[in-house]
Amino acid sequence: MAKAIEVTPTWRDQANKTSTNTLYVPNGLTLAQMQEGLVAAAVLLDEVSGAVMEGMGYNVDVDISALTGNGGTSTADVEDIGAFQFRTADGRPVNVNVPAIIDTLSIAGSDALDQADTDIAAFISMFEDGLATTGGTIQPTDVDEDDIVSVIYAREEVRNSGSRG
Repeated sequence: MAKAIEVTPTWRDQANKTSTNTLYVPNGLTLAQMQEGLVAAAVLLDEVSGAVMEGMGYNVDVDISALTGNGGTSTADVEDIGAFQFRTADGRPVNVNVPAIIDTLSIAGSDALDQADTDIAAFISMFEDGLATTGGTIQPTDVDEDDIVSVIYAREEVRNSGSRG
């Protein structure tokens, strides 16, 4: 059975305190149905709350049970990240971090990731050239939907595991 999609409205009160709650909707809706339904739900929620609704987001779980290499390694450390910075067509930077980057993907004696490595090159290509799927090419973008077109750097960094990125 598919897992329901979790929807999280964020609220702010007169004292500038925030709160969230969780709603669930059936999995299998199209993005257009999600957008239309959540806007309609926001209107109704707004009518019964005295707080300001600042946003409503949702996460969709993806079935990754078919991953064959998803066993982790005995040396995996989520604080060792692969830090990638890309540039959009409009020149804006986009940062993407990969937790527990595999140590052997770094160039010996430096923090640079080996962009000639097959796996690193394929990862970078996904952002620069898009990801070919049966439904068409999915081109990663920034928050303004500007296409990502080039990599600026790819390096290994250490980040506190509580950090987002």
